[in-house]
Amino acid sequence: MKYDVIVCPECKVNVQIINHGIKSTVCQRCGSRLNVHKLRVWHTTSDLDEAVSVRTSILMKLDP
Repeated sequence: MKYDVIVCPECKVNVQIINHGIKSTVCQRCGSRLNVHKLRVWHTTSDLDEAVSVRTSILMKLDP
């Protein structure tokens, strides 16, 4: 299984790990419906631990 790391373009603060290849998802923070094909995928990996590490790194950069 592959994972993608994305940032919600609506609230710009929620970083999610989603399954690679899905068409849409909902932001867990603001509830926006996101078309995955239009999103920037920050990282793709088959290692969940790596995806969590990248997500944490991005969250640290977004934290004001």
